[in-house]
Amino acid sequence: MQTDLIILGAGHAGMSAAISALNRGLKVTLIDKNTPGEGFNFDLQDGRVATISLLNETNTAITSGPSIWMDPGIKDVFSHHYLEFVKGWGRVVRSNTVEVAGNTYSARKLIIATGSEAYLEPANTFANTYLYNEDVLPPVSDLSQGVVIAGGGEYACLIAEAYSSMGIVTNLVVPGAVLLEEFESEVSDLLQDSYAKLGIGLHLNSSLVSATKDTDAEGPIKVRLNDSTVLTTSAIISTGTRRGRTDGMGLESIGCATDERGFVKVNRRLQSSRTGIFCAGDVTGMLLGPVSAREMGRIAVSQAFDRSPVSHFNPMQTARVVPTTPLVAAIGRKEGNAPRKSSKVEKVAFEELPSPRFAPASTGFVKLVTAPRPFARRLGGGRLIGATIVGNTADEMMAELALIIRRKLPIGAIVENLRPTRSLSYSVELAARRILEYSGSQRSKDD
Repeated sequence: MQTDLIILGAGHAGMSAAISALNRGLKVTLIDKNTPGEGFNFDLQDGRVATISLLNETNTAITSGPSIWMDPGIKDVFSHHYLEFVKGWGRVVRSNTVEVAGNTYSARKLIIATGSEAYLEPANTFANTYLYNEDVLPPVSDLSQGVVIAGGGEYACLIAEAYSSMGIVTNLVVPGAVLLEEFESEVSDLLQDSYAKLGIGLHLNSSLVSATKDTDAEGPIKVRLNDSTVLTTSAIISTGTRRGRTDGMGLESIGCATDERGFVKVNRRLQSSRTGIFCAGDVTGMLLGPVSAREMGRIAVSQAFDRSPVSHFNPMQTARVVPTTPLVAAIGRKEGNAPRKSSKVEKVAFEELPSPRFAPASTGFVKLVTAPRPFARRLGGGRLIGATIVGNTADEMMAELALIIRRKLPIGAIVENLRPTRSLSYSVELAARRILEYSGSQRSKDD
């Protein structure tokens, strides 16, 4: 069957690409081994509350399939007369042809959006001990002795919070000095305080040295750390290492290049090394997460059919949201990666806000990283090159800052958009005002 577009993968990136293509009036063939919405689809990054609810209700081992895009319009997409859904694992036999269970499907363009998967390196295995990963979690009913989560990063944090919220003894073993290395150090500081209140055992700069289990199959596992600490647990979950889900797709045979971890190599236009094949989402390895996946899905369709000269994916202009406790949102550069001499950083803690209304939920901050604008320098406060927000509604407040960065607007544009002083978003305006005051004083000195 000949269509306009074949999409491999019905997760966040695949669904975004499908919607974008259907809105253009294109005929789409969507291929995935799972139908979105069936079975137990598990997506930590789509929401901690949903994760906890799913674990409680099933009380069984959860294996994640492709992520569901939790959107009310998903039924409309699958009932669209221009969409054909094929259930199965697709193998690419040519740049425009995919084979599924002996049947072939052809299209003008192909988008690969199969996502990523966790894998265990040989160095992370222990004799007589089965290791779980973030895609395959142990049954809640089997965790009477608690759980040990080995590895840092957002997946480790989210899994730890999920199990801890159910009263399961949870220990988080992190190889580094901070929980989230890709974010500002203050983010990890707040998370550490939060985890102490949640009762999560946190072991920084630590690693698993050995794990032994009693002869009794139901007995606990004794885990020894590099500082000689011994933890008793029912299961070990290893996190932090992912690879592109491309095994068995036949990409090598058609000249579509992948790296050593299975991620498809793409350029800024999300085009692979094979003409006619574009990629979107985690399978690119560029910026993991549902927000960037949906953005890439839209851009991949635009590049495949419009060849827009301005539409390309820039990780520095895409927000990351981690639904931890507290919520974390970030975009662009962090303070440590900004130009030392020319950058200006301003941080406003929620505790500084004038209204006492937020006392129960005042943990968090807004941090803006700015730099001089080309030619205009500090006129208008300069340009925003990075932002971090931690706390309630962080994801909603980040939307405005993402637009400021994308449109390359001056900091003054933030101040022009006035906010109620009795809202958490006022912290964004307050930080921008302080940067403007700094810029004004700098100009007067120069004059």
